[in-house]
Amino acid sequence: MFLSGVSNAFNSLLAATLKVDFNQSPKTPPAWEALSEEDNDLGRPWSKRFSNGFSVEVLPVGGVYLDSRDRTISIEGGPAPQMWQDFLFANGSVDRNQGLDFRITGLIASATYPVRVWSFDSGSRLSRVSTWNQQTYSFDGRSPPPKSLSQNMILLNVVADANGVAIVKARVGTPPGPAHNVFINGLEIGDPIHLPEGSNLILLSSSIAYQNDPPDTQLGSFSMLGSIPDQTFAYEFISAGKKNDNEFFKIVDDQLFTAKQLTGIPAGTLLMLHVRSTDENLQVVETGFQVRVVRDDTARSPILINEFMANNEGIHLDGDGKAVDWIEIHNTRNETVNLRGYSLTDDSNIPNKWMFPPIHIPAGGYLVVYGGAPVVDGITLSNYQDAGGHFHFNFNLKDSGEFLAIVNPEGHRLESVIEPHYPSQFADISYGLNRNGERNYFIYPSPGKNNGKG
Repeated sequence: MFLSGVSNAFNSLLAATLKVDFNQSPKTPPAWEALSEEDNDLGRPWSKRFSNGFSVEVLPVGGVYLDSRDRTISIEGGPAPQMWQDFLFANGSVDRNQGLDFRITGLIASATYPVRVWSFDSGSRLSRVSTWNQQTYSFDGRSPPPKSLSQNMILLNVVADANGVAIVKARVGTPPGPAHNVFINGLEIGDPIHLPEGSNLILLSSSIAYQNDPPDTQLGSFSMLGSIPDQTFAYEFISAGKKNDNEFFKIVDDQLFTAKQLTGIPAGTLLMLHVRSTDENLQVVETGFQVRVVRDDTARSPILINEFMANNEGIHLDGDGKAVDWIEIHNTRNETVNLRGYSLTDDSNIPNKWMFPPIHIPAGGYLVVYGGAPVVDGITLSNYQDAGGHFHFNFNLKDSGEFLAIVNPEGHRLESVIEPHYPSQFADISYGLNRNGERNYFIYPSPGKNNGKG
């Protein structure tokens, strides 16, 4: 696997974990992105540019060819059952010099990233042995199917070189199994766990723009990697002697806005920006960005965070009889809304922190989701349903106050947001929108129902 990108080249969002499902069918789990043979963004099959700025390219090594399968049997698989059902493999990988390499671009030069690989095939009734960067891994298709993401997983720490390139090699292990040995179902590249000393890089909080966004639409904000508290920066566009699309945007303080409507630009186009930051000591950093133009041909859904409780001491219990945080979502439309693809977050830098399952809220209806999701094998479950059938999100609300938002399926637009943070919360008192649409406290919480005056 090649992981590449340079700190002064096109920058991806730093806190933007990428989960890739190697997938020839539409069975992609929420919060994952599919990669299939039809993707050829980098000039060959199995190569794709992803929404967070990373790109993945798969290369066969030795006398093998790329093959993929889709198992129709049911695999529980914990939070991502669809990820386990289809996989990519090096067909004929029986010799130790055979296997797969993957090329992924968009990393920070010299940074260290945690990379998780999931590998399993329920239809392979034999032992399979492989190495990933010389770390031995094996599975047996006769074993029970995996039930959590902690199973059939290899964890690697990969370091990008000075040009932003890191290589992960998957090869046939020793002793090899009797048939092809190198499989991959899913891949995750996490946030950097180590950055080079003195790292200096401009970050952009979002890299998506809608075709129908009018001029002066806020797209995201700039910040500086490696900055110290209270340090200030001035941001401006530069030509950098390269092709750029700066004319479509403008910068106000540390915010990026559209300067023109993007209707005439085809969906999927990557617009190139070049930005310079200058600090109080006139130290300059220059970084390039890609902003992807996406289609927005549907009305913006008026889905509201209507009420929530961040300090529950027992006034309202979940389906397991526990007092946990909860959030009430209200569909104000006169038609049913499917929340599939929408996400809930308490961190503006991680818009897809918890992805809603395909839940339908009827016209004018309410949905209550709960915090306190169980932790299994060190991983907080993302699709946990309690005994009452209620879904639980994978974070906890702070009673001291924090950012809270529902994000649309593109991961860009805030459908409902409380920013910069909601106020301090008190025991068994909820907070939300009253009948007049004003935010207020409620001493009589009403999860799943219309709120009172507060």
